[in-house]
Amino acid sequence: MAVAYPFVKVNLDASGLTPIATRSPGVVAIVGVSDKGTAAAKMPTVVDGPAEAATAFGDDTPLGRSLNVALKQQPSPSKVYGLKVAADDEASWKEALDILSGVKDVTFVAAAEKPIGAGGGFDPVLLVKKHCEDNAADGQPRIAVAEVNPATGRSPTYVGDITGLLAPYVSDRGRLVLVAARGAKYDDGKDADVAAAAVGAIAGRAPETSIVLKVVSGFKIADDQKYGPSEIKGLAEAKVVPIIDPILIPGESLHFADGTSLASEDAFKYVDTVRLLDDIDFALKASLVELIGDARITRTGLNTVRRQLEAVLDEYVSRQAITGYQVVIDLLPILDRPESSWSDGERLAVRKARGERLVTSTAVVVIGPAIHQLVINLQPTFVAAA
Repeated sequence: MAVAYPFVKVNLDASGLTPIATRSPGVVAIVGVSDKGTAAAKMPTVVDGPAEAATAFGDDTPLGRSLNVALKQQPSPSKVYGLKVAADDEASWKEALDILSGVKDVTFVAAAEKPIGAGGGFDPVLLVKKHCEDNAADGQPRIAVAEVNPATGRSPTYVGDITGLLAPYVSDRGRLVLVAARGAKYDDGKDADVAAAAVGAIAGRAPETSIVLKVVSGFKIADDQKYGPSEIKGLAEAKVVPIIDPILIPGESLHFADGTSLASEDAFKYVDTVRLLDDIDFALKASLVELIGDARITRTGLNTVRRQLEAVLDEYVSRQAITGYQVVIDLLPILDRPESSWSDGERLAVRKARGERLVTSTAVVVIGPAIHQLVINLQPTFVAAA
């Protein structure tokens, strides 16, 4: 029987099977102090559950306790890293966070049992905030989650005392979320790491999900420590997220009373907006990078880019993360017409783009935000006499 191999040679090109890079939006890293466990200092270590966290970092250390409460949230984060600092000093924290910059899939960072305004010569929360802002500026967006000290007691000036601490922690593009739960305790009576619980609760949800009124668990608040209405309002107006037990939700459970980040720019006020934009940013880059060096500045080449952009954004529309979009590539309206019809300015624009090998595109996405407040006008009236 005749065989084909001397005459037909098949070369396999597997480039079309190369997967597009993906990035889970719910990867948490908690950095902190631990002198126990099997994990080495300065080594980011993935832990899959409370038992594993206890083995790696100890069950009665700041880092071990924080990892434990983060892992207990439902839904839970997609991945959790623990990272020991070599010592509880500024140089060691900076070194650990510098190492964390090389862990490319992290999207949230928290400092274990380190509330804002703690003093002591340096502030780990400010270091975490700077880490997240610097990484975001370099194309690796991250969000810091921090807490108001739960041991700060009730007082007539409580809200003013807290808001007076906020200025150094404000982030122009919403790179820090600040939560507050006065008197938060674990079952054993220790002060709870509310930031670690919150970071796990936020990371466990899809990026476009508002955190307002979502459950955060793993600790308790005694009735005499819960916030009153004026305190909730005052903290929320300052973009601090209070943890409350809402009277309108049956049973006893703790919830985020708002969904804001500590942002100076109102465009980045809401956590879900910041997360969604980060997610879209990565998805577009990962999808389009394979076209770099191959797609041409021609009508066909730019339409390929346009279709790739649309394919990515269609997925966000289908899951209702965005309600619509518009893709505009500056040169396409010119290239879609015969060259003989181009004006001198259009001809120059095409020549310049081809010379610089630079194409500018704009993707306008329409976000349908979640309702955070309903205003209901109740108008009682009397029935007319029969």
